[in-house]
Amino acid sequence: MAFKRTYHYTEEEQRLYLYAFAISYPVRQRILKRLKHNDQLTVQELFKGHRIAKSTFSGHLKILRESGLVICHEEYPHTYYCLDLKMLEDAIRYLGDFMKDDMGIGQ
Repeated sequence: MAFKRTYHYTEEEQRLYLYAFAISYPVRQRILKRLKHNDQLTVQELFKGHRIAKSTFSGHLKILRESGLVICHEEYPHTYYCLDLKMLEDAIRYLGDFMKDDMGIGQ
């Protein structure tokens, strides 16, 4: 059994990884952009226009949930998604600080 080595990295480094990973794939970027322009959307509405398997799409939603950038709630028979604006602001701060402070870009 493999063990995670996350204890080698700071909480800040781990959060930066989660945010960067969450926005690194075009499907997830499109989901975030669609949610930016809508208060909430159902999974079916979010899925429209994507040419991937529904199971793959579900995996992308899971990554976004785990990053904290989106939240979901169920109202039978639908699952609704929306942005978590507080976490999105946190992600912007973490990514911006990394680029400015750690990489020296934009100073």
